[in-house]
Amino acid sequence: MILTLRVSRPQALRFRTPPFTALPNARHERFAQGLAEGKTQAQAYIDAGFSPKNARANASALFQNNPRIVERRDQLLRTRAECNFAVVSDIAVQEHCTLEMHLARLAQLRDEAQAKGDYGSAISAEYKRGQALGFYIERKEHGKPGQFSARTREEADKQLEEVIAKIAAKQAIQKAQSSPVNV
Repeated sequence: MILTLRVSRPQALRFRTPPFTALPNARHERFAQGLAEGKTQAQAYIDAGFSPKNARANASALFQNNPRIVERRDQLLRTRAECNFAVVSDIAVQEHCTLEMHLARLAQLRDEAQAKGDYGSAISAEYKRGQALGFYIERKEHGKPGQFSARTREEADKQLEEVIAKIAAKQAIQKAQSSPVNV
């Protein structure tokens, strides 16, 4: 994994995450590092030295069946995040940058853009202010198109009732099939 930061000794000591040792299997370690770098499972699998034949399936199986790889990947990501936070925090302190100053500067840029009639830039600056304040939450849907279509409360309740009825019917059939018949 490429994680090169030039930090002074006191900064390096601030990290809370204890140093983890590499995985005993070198290919598993390289696989975890590749995943932490943002590679796909298949690409990380190939780059780690495994055969490219059936790489997607084999990488998925390795990832699912080896929790130590998942733990190592997560540890590498935590370490990277801590390093990034430490560096960004130090830069903010050196530049005397605070959230209030940042928001004020974005407001100033918005006002200047608006005065020039550049409403796209003004909206962008205002949006960035909202992001810094946490007003916007990034949401992503994973699934087939239309699977998460917006529904009214009544439609959602009706769909839930239908699912419950199907489950109850299935349970009744199973119960009837498993109980002895008296003739």
